[in-house]
Amino acid sequence: MVLAIRNPPVTPDKKAAAVRAIVVEQEGANSNQEGMVGRATPAGSSEADATEQHLLSIHRCRFLNWEPQAVVCMAVSASGQLLAVARESGSVEIRLVLEKFRVVGMVPLPGKTGLIRALAWSLDVQDARARLFVGTLDTFISEIDVTGMRVKHRRDSYGGAVWCLAVAPAQDLLAVGCEDGSVKLFSTADDALEFSRALPTVNARVLSLAWQMFPASSVPISSSASSSRQQPGIFVGAIDGTIRHLDAITGHSAYRMTVEARNSVHPAMIWCLKSLRDGTLVSGDSLGNIHFWDGALGTLKQSFYVHEADILALEAGPMGETVFASGVDSKLVCLKRQPSSQQQQKQQHQHQRVEASNGTWVATASNRAHSHDVRALALVRKSSGRQEGGGGRQSYLLVSGGEDTKLCTYSVNAFARMRPRYIAPYPYHPLASLASRHPARLLLMQHDRKLHLWALGATKDETAAVLRHEPSPVLEIQAAKGELIICSTLSSNGRFLAYATGEELRVFEVEMEKEEEDESGREERGRVNLQRWKPSALQRAGVRKGITALAFCPDSKTLVLGTGGGRVLRLRLDLPVAVVEEARDDATSAGAEGRCVVRLSCSQDGRSVAVGRWNGEVEIYSILSGERKKKKKKEGGEAAAAVAGEGERELTLSWRLPRLDSAPTALAYHPEADVLVIACVSNRFYLFDIEAQQLTGWSKDFGHRLPKELLDRHDCVLGICFNPDSSNALILHGFGFVCYVDLDRPMGRHVQLLPRTHPAALAQREGIRKRNPPWLVAMKQKKQKKKKEEKKNEEAEGTMLPAAEAAATAGGRVETMPNGGGRRRTRGESIAEEEEMREQLMAAAAAATETAKLARRPANVEEKEDAWNFMLHLGYQGVLAVLALGRDELLVVEEPWIKIVSKLPDVLHRQRYGT
Repeated sequence: MVLAIRNPPVTPDKKAAAVRAIVVEQEGANSNQEGMVGRATPAGSSEADATEQHLLSIHRCRFLNWEPQAVVCMAVSASGQLLAVARESGSVEIRLVLEKFRVVGMVPLPGKTGLIRALAWSLDVQDARARLFVGTLDTFISEIDVTGMRVKHRRDSYGGAVWCLAVAPAQDLLAVGCEDGSVKLFSTADDALEFSRALPTVNARVLSLAWQMFPASSVPISSSASSSRQQPGIFVGAIDGTIRHLDAITGHSAYRMTVEARNSVHPAMIWCLKSLRDGTLVSGDSLGNIHFWDGALGTLKQSFYVHEADILALEAGPMGETVFASGVDSKLVCLKRQPSSQQQQKQQHQHQRVEASNGTWVATASNRAHSHDVRALALVRKSSGRQEGGGGRQSYLLVSGGEDTKLCTYSVNAFARMRPRYIAPYPYHPLASLASRHPARLLLMQHDRKLHLWALGATKDETAAVLRHEPSPVLEIQAAKGELIICSTLSSNGRFLAYATGEELRVFEVEMEKEEEDESGREERGRVNLQRWKPSALQRAGVRKGITALAFCPDSKTLVLGTGGGRVLRLRLDLPVAVVEEARDDATSAGAEGRCVVRLSCSQDGRSVAVGRWNGEVEIYSILSGERKKKKKKEGGEAAAAVAGEGERELTLSWRLPRLDSAPTALAYHPEADVLVIACVSNRFYLFDIEAQQLTGWSKDFGHRLPKELLDRHDCVLGICFNPDSSNALILHGFGFVCYVDLDRPMGRHVQLLPRTHPAALAQREGIRKRNPPWLVAMKQKKQKKKKEEKKNEEAEGTMLPAAEAAATAGGRVETMPNGGGRRRTRGESIAEEEEMREQLMAAAAAATETAKLARRPANVEEKEDAWNFMLHLGYQGVLAVLALGRDELLVVEEPWIKIVSKLPDVLHRQRYGT
């Protein structure tokens, strides 16, 4: 039984360090045979104890060179719950704020890399109706169907490259800033995206836009002034350092504001604009200046010079009294508006908050959580209560992203006090697939626009975790036309390989020749043949595009597909002509929202498929064939039309699981039983018996008692696998941890944190020591010893009392012994009878004591063993996948953060103190 995990010594060789083994041994053992596979005898233990240990070798793979992309821009929906993040690769991520910012889907845009420059959401409060617009440098404007994870509309801007977007606050209009200096208005009414009109050009590239905001408390001087001021206006920031106010109806420019160059030959470029609730306009330019303007008159109110380089992003607090700015120098500055003396007196007199519309702005705090340029800021709404139902107190978080690919969150109310929290850029969908049944043990790694197939090879023998040869690349597949790869998978026998882009699905058959030895005796890889399958049935079924999830069945003959529209299909590759079978759904799911398929898992017998959807639902589809369908007909069930082709089969919805406490993040079937394991955002996991359609006994008994060390983590469980040698050994993994759970044992009282030198493990031991100090342990032992002695005396007295009472009942005279020992004897008893009774009492007391020891011993042993059922290893960084490689052999694919940072471009030079 695997009980603990220990890291091996780091080898200097780069390739050898990429794949190395670690030993999993019993807690408390001090084995020096790290890096070996097999059974080892720890110091101070016997050979019998050594046979109870189970050693697990883990190969750490760090040579795949997966690289995340920089954050270009971000946008938040009107509800504050959906966060769209555009990457430099040309993809848009949709993240759920209330679910630990997890990525529910990725939508690739057609075109070349690095073209996205602007994002904008519609003002619909309901997330199901929210519309996301994307502006790119290839002159197109796209609308993304969020629930379907696809591009819905794509229109030309009619003005060149698109640099900025802005949605009108009170009208169905989308403003587009173009390369030719014009502002194009598109109508978004009736769920459409159509060109409406163009405003006059400003003769310079438009870099930023902001619709004018009118304060609710403003009182116009006259009706004419009211009509002129309440007309929709838009602020246009250009590359020539000017900010113009344009009327959205007539296109006339009311006034122009020019930013001072300030010791610069070139004019300041207006990178960002932000309109506040009271009508104030905030601008950030390429010279590091933050200007506050009167939006109604166009006059400068206040300026700040707190940045050393370009300001690329601005964001305002929920009440408009706080402004955040950041840019190339990676410094995030917080500016707050201080109310005037009159407003302070009014606030104290009325005992309520008064909006400080005429106060002065002050730079209060700054933070530098990013190492490189910060390109985007966004304000999200987060509830401190339950995730569903709208309960809990509402709070706001500021999210930043940039060149270093990660996201950082800050508390708006406690920006100066609380430290930021980091969100790693690692993907939430599986990137690695393993063909463990192939002799070469193939590993498929997915990148943005290419696939790498590696051969890991086998170990030399069963007692050493040393590979026969170094892992070598087998082939590389480039996506057609530079498209982004959404998902990929590899069959368990390594015969088939499939991947899907936003445009099509491609299936390949891989054939590898046997290895040959050269003249020096070294093994050489055989030739690799790649043949593409062209399943025309997919085109006839209309599922060539929009595929979001792929999974091969364990028999390697069937490929399961999931689409953004919610369809589930099976592509059978074992027939002469590929056949597509679509799953039959029930009528209740027709027209439902959020049906996009995000997770797929196939059972080991190939009879059922688990489907996880974007809205949090998990469904079980059964694969019925020949005899099973006839049996179902006899039982009175519904029978579907037969699918043409050899081997008649059908994919039917058999069970829709009940809603869990949070959305599922990982699905996996048990290798030997019809049990499905589901991990959720809350890091809780559930075991469902598919045949009985209920929770298993282990999940019923211990599902509500999972350790807080696992539940309180900020990252989610992203993968589940089982140890082939011990089917009930469940292994969960996230970005920064690997958790081992033994389903054959009950829940323990503690969680073992590894490695022992990790700060969390040290804090855990220190907390246990503080809860049980030495003086308290000694006092408890003393009390227990006293209770045992009292109980022993009571048992002895209870055994002697019936004999004394029987003698007194018989009429004999009872006499108390003068020694006061508590023993009683009759006057007529002889000395021999007295000695015999004493021997019997002593024998009974000894037997009772031995029985109590035997009764307590199994409980103590079981409690000691179960105290460390959950083992959480925190020594891993950037875990992309944990896969079962063989018996007692796992593969951990990692991309450490320090390796990602080393590949980032240079940062802005900043003078540091003491250098």
